[in-house]
Amino acid sequence: RATDVPSDGTGHRAAIAETSHEASILLVAVPRLNQSCFIEASIKYGGEQPLLSGQANLFRDEEFSGVAPLKSTAPGEKIVLGFGQDDLVKIDRKLLDQKGADASGFTTKDSRRYRWVTTVKNSHTGPRTIEVREQLPRSKRKEITVETAELSPTPAPEDPNKPGLLLWKLDLASQAEQKIVFSYRVKYPEGSNITGLE
Repeated sequence: RATDVPSDGTGHRAAIAETSHEASILLVAVPRLNQSCFIEASIKYGGEQPLLSGQANLFRDEEFSGVAPLKSTAPGEKIVLGFGQDDLVKIDRKLLDQKGADASGFTTKDSRRYRWVTTVKNSHTGPRTIEVREQLPRSKRKEITVETAELSPTPAPEDPNKPGLLLWKLDLASQAEQKIVFSYRVKYPEGSNITGLE
């Protein structure tokens, strides 16, 4: 439609088109990086014309929640947007003390064992599905090996394109909570200086 643009030498915005697209909402937690749960929306772009790259303003419950860069998107392609933290899902990740075979903690002269317990609680008034992601450490050195010791409950099958990434999808009723046990053992040559295991 025709739009009047004032000749005052400043920039002005004009609406070009408006479309609606269904979005699937996912609650995602990556406890190793942040003990919070975040809202992620996956949208299949169904417009007739390519969506040009630019900045998107994001609104959640009619309140402004931030901006996100959008790349050029063709019809049928997927757009993934983050809508901030979900304060009604609580995440607590702790490293539990556990004695090793030498009774001096979980460190021995050639191995270390880590046992993490993550507690997820849904404080919403209705059920929620939360995806919890953990990363099994990986080593580029053949003499250093990492193996899982305990995974409870059983995670989803590992994606061969994302080695070491473990996923749990928890269906939690209102006010329900669930624990995830994630334990692994690292073996390495005596005297090696290794970091980044946690």
